[in-house]
Amino acid sequence: MAQRRTARTTLSGHGFRAVLSAALRVGGGQLVAQALTGIQLLVLARHTGTAAFGTAAAWYGVASALVPLCDFGASARLLRDGGRLGGPPPGAGRLLVVRKSAVLAGPAAVVLVVSAVLGLPVLLLGLAVAYGVTRAALLVVQADWQLRGRAGVAAGVAAGERLVALAAGLSLTAAGVPAAVALLGGLLAGTAAMLVRRAPFEPGPAAGPIRYGLRFAGAGVAGNLALLDTVVVSAVAGPVQAGYYALGARLLGPLLVLVTAAGTAVLPALATGAPAASRVVRLIGVTSAVASAVVFLAAGRLVPLVAGPGFAGAVPAVRWYLAALVCVVAAQLLVLLRQARGDEVAMSVLLPVGVATGLGAIAVGAHAGGAAGAAAGYAAACVVVLGVLARRHFGRRSRSPGGH
Repeated sequence: MAQRRTARTTLSGHGFRAVLSAALRVGGGQLVAQALTGIQLLVLARHTGTAAFGTAAAWYGVASALVPLCDFGASARLLRDGGRLGGPPPGAGRLLVVRKSAVLAGPAAVVLVVSAVLGLPVLLLGLAVAYGVTRAALLVVQADWQLRGRAGVAAGVAAGERLVALAAGLSLTAAGVPAAVALLGGLLAGTAAMLVRRAPFEPGPAAGPIRYGLRFAGAGVAGNLALLDTVVVSAVAGPVQAGYYALGARLLGPLLVLVTAAGTAVLPALATGAPAASRVVRLIGVTSAVASAVVFLAAGRLVPLVAGPGFAGAVPAVRWYLAALVCVVAAQLLVLLRQARGDEVAMSVLLPVGVATGLGAIAVGAHAGGAAGAAAGYAAACVVVLGVLARRHFGRRSRSPGGH
């Protein structure tokens, strides 16, 4: 009972400082996690060459795309419901059971299709599915800790997961394991370690858990299916161009994770209509845009420095991807605002359509201009998606009473 009172007290503090503090803690943990993953990817890039790195990055995209298919939007709905209730809904931890059982068939089918088309080995298939299931479970664990008023623990789970993944992945790389196997194996080790240590398995009903987050599922699936971009570039333009493209697409993750992670922290406050939460959302957007502009200007020197001279040809793709990233950040924030206001069904429809458009534009661009063309195509698609989302969001606000 005391634990629930603590959670309610924490979540009821929806002032600007309280919301910003939660966003910084959760976002900071995710930034550390992404930095650790970035180190692992850079080691692969410098020691395996562009082709092997492109293949590993493509499999990373496949594995990440499986996560929301296993999650079914449960973590997002858990955060919104918990924000309105003042703490975790009863039996939230039991949703983990579904993550590891009933949803296994869907991800397996997706990876089997990709494997059949590209001729990828069965070992990677198993690693990708296992990572998707355990990572989805870990998202629920992080949401549960956050709703208990323990944002620091949620951030620690994110950082701890990738720290273990880095250590395991580098150990496998040093042992001579192929790059893709080392990357996925390390990621699986990290999620499994944190899941065993931090999962709040508690008694309580879990009625209809597959349907629990279904209204949010499309948005989550769309976000991670976008990580199949490296698979598309590899299939159309070859692994070398995929390696150039992936350098920007995967290593620029910290600029986007600030939005997604901090947005996750702000969602409970947004669900209550707290004005401070909207101010924090705008601050996150401006910060990400400024960071993207700085990296854009420094890309010419930064890319060869961090990835090696062999990746100098990736600079145009990195710059195009940064332009796209600004649109992605703005779109993510609009989606967050719409979900908090109960428009999650439309978001679950619009975003998959937008991702499909983006993957198509990437394929066309990759065919015409390799990695740079793929990134340019992605940027064009992102502009279109952002325009649609902006029209829906601001159009709805203007038609609502008082413009809210």
